[in-house]
Amino acid sequence: MRAGSVWFLYDTEKNMPLRVQPEDTAPYGAEEPKLILSPAPKKIPLPDCYDTGEPVVVSRHHIDTNHHVNNAQYVDIARESIPTGLKIIEIRADYKKAALLGDVIIPRVSCGDQGEKQVWTVVLSGDGGEIYAVVWLQTEKR
Repeated sequence: MRAGSVWFLYDTEKNMPLRVQPEDTAPYGAEEPKLILSPAPKKIPLPDCYDTGEPVVVSRHHIDTNHHVNNAQYVDIARESIPTGLKIIEIRADYKKAALLGDVIIPRVSCGDQGEKQVWTVVLSGDGGEIYAVVWLQTEKR
């Protein structure tokens, strides 16, 4: 399994990003060599047409130490919104806004063909239309 991510450091008191210093990253050990991954767009395009999945009420097990939905939970909710039994080959996630305890997440699911594969886009939104995350899953065709 391989993954790529982009992170930044943010000063919540000054409301501005900070430059990462060596002492910030030192506790995590030596940096691994950079992974060479296939090119991917920074933003996942939103589908025009979709089916609405079963709403998910954010429970305590979804919440992380920052008191909002853990990023991996968004991916799990998206995975549970597509048909079971599919072999997932690749996952991309674009996190937009933190969902909190008690919020309702509504999966909006779109599927398209890509040769021998299927591409699923799951937009995880609130009941007010705000987008919490967009998850893109590539699967083998059944």
